[in-house]
Amino acid sequence: MARCHVRRLLRVFLEQAENRQPPDHHPTEVEAIAFQRGRKMYPTFPPNATVDLGLPSGVNPLRIENWLQDIIEIFPHTFMIASAHWYTLVWFWPLDVDRTLIYGETFAYEAETVDDHMAHTYFRTRLREVFREDVGIIESIHRRLKSGVMDDMYLSQQELLLQKPYAAVDELVARP
Repeated sequence: MARCHVRRLLRVFLEQAENRQPPDHHPTEVEAIAFQRGRKMYPTFPPNATVDLGLPSGVNPLRIENWLQDIIEIFPHTFMIASAHWYTLVWFWPLDVDRTLIYGETFAYEAETVDDHMAHTYFRTRLREVFREDVGIIESIHRRLKSGVMDDMYLSQQELLLQKPYAAVDELVARP
């Protein structure tokens, strides 16, 4: 269970809608072994995934060649990360002003070979560590904001798309 406020938690995941794979990504030795014969999953991605896999037009709608994943938000408390061979659903349930229950489920293709099972194991481990790192950052931001040094978080012009969700959350929180 994360110790953070849901409004602050929301911020981290609102800034990205479509992600590209880093062009200079070089697999680690373990990653290379895991995906040598199994399907490439996080953090290695098949090139031209939307073309080669025949993914629907709503996934990677810009048809970015070096596509990593899409993040789809369902206001106010759910988001989905869709990638080539997997997707994750994450729900945020505020328990009180300082605690939020975060629940996530990840779905991937069915493993058919030992290679697929190894790719799945590496993928789950790596994704879990990235998620823990993200939640750790969120908790750190919450502690700093809760300290009272800052009353508000000001958004710059490039964060214009964040203003509407924050306004909607403020409106919901203000209701009796």
